[in-house]
This record gives sequence, C-alpha cells and structure tokens, in this order.
Amino acid sequence: MASNSKPQSDNRILKVMIMPQISYSLGFLIFTITLLASLTGCNGSNESATAFHVRGQVQFEGNPLPAGRIYFTPDASLGNQGPQGTATIEDGMYDTEDSRFGIVGGPYIVRIDGYDGVQPSDDEDGLFPDGQVIFRDYEVKLEFPQADHVADLDVPASASKRK
Repeated sequence: MASNSKPQSDNRILKVMIMPQISYSLGFLIFTITLLASLTGCNGSNESATAFHVRGQVQFEGNPLPAGRIYFTPDASLGNQGPQGTATIEDGMYDTEDSRFGIVGGPYIVRIDGYDGVQPSDDEDGLFPDGQVIFRDYEVKLEFPQADHVADLDVPASASKRK
C-alpha cells in the first residue's frame, strides 16, 4: 500500500528557517521607526522654534488683578502654528519665563482667567488657592514680535459678567 502523503519534515524546516528571519526584520523595522520618530519628532508643531518671553501687568477695573492665569494661544486662523504660552498672574504681574512656556511671535489669542486671590477659609484641601472667580475666558487678539515683549493688559468690568 503506497502512501500519497508528503513528508511533513520539509514543511517544518521551511517554517523554522523563515520565522526567525521575519521576526528579526519586524524587530528592525520597529526599531528604525522608533528611532526616526524620536529624532524628527512626531507632533509636527513648532515646539523646537525659539520661544520668546512675554511679561507685563494685568489690571481689572483699574486695579492689579490679584491672581489668575494667562494663556497665549497661536491664532491658527491667521496662520500661526506656534506653541501655546502660559503664565500665572500674581498681584497683577505675569511672566512666561516663570512657566517656561513662551511664544514664537505672530498673531495670538490671549485668554485670561481672574481670581480674587483670597483662599476660602473652608478650603482645607487647598482646591481653590487663587480664591473665587472674578471672570473667566476674557479674550483679546494681539500680534507679538519675534522678540521678548512687555504686554500690559486692561480687563474691562464687563468681563466679570461672563463667569
């Protein structure tokens, strides 16, 4: 009785020879992609561009704003693709150099959140160190030079109606 089955040993030898080669090739491909991504960056933003610092005063109703945050968001509608800058406002003063997040210049949307600077006495967990909200999301559009800059800002009383 003759057997029509093919020897299985040929198949196993082929798999043993090909699988390590595929495994090494896939590993090399993953390593190469990871290396290239880390060298060139993945996000496509201008994070590596030179950042300039902005500092200044923020007044609300003619007085220094006790506490707050200021955000400098690139105006993408006008072609600015730079990084966002931020700073903390203390006693009416801010400086992006303190937060290490400057700007690259060009058109920006500046957003300010203002607080009264008095931490509530019942805030045992420290959740509201800047105090009560005076206003949120006051926005103004500004053009910044490609250099360190001083920008003093006056927030109108009408901003407090948009809490």
